[in-house]
Amino acid sequence: MKTLTRYSLIIMVALLLPAISHANDDLEVTLEAVPANGSPDVAISDIELPAEARHEARENAQFGLDTANEARRMREQREQMDRDFGRNFGDGVSDEARERAGERAGDMQVPGGRR
Repeated sequence: MKTLTRYSLIIMVALLLPAISHANDDLEVTLEAVPANGSPDVAISDIELPAEARHEARENAQFGLDTANEARRMREQREQMDRDFGRNFGDGVSDEARERAGERAGDMQVPGGRR
């Protein structure tokens, strides 16, 4: 058991050494959005995206608009189809009711035109 613990400790140190040495690399990035004597309003008005990012943002925005417009158009078509179906169904039921009422009225007529 002692041997297993020692080997485990040696393996852990061996695996952690490269990570520790890599962590010491200078990866610090400083972004100055507001000059030391400036106000936050300056940062809001001066921040500009790089040209490639602006182009990509426009493309993504256009894609989103196109998707929303297509969804709106499809919803309007579906609503129109529902209205047409409802209207046709209502007209059909109404026609059938008129026919049945006419048939009953014809059955109830007394010879000579009187009821």
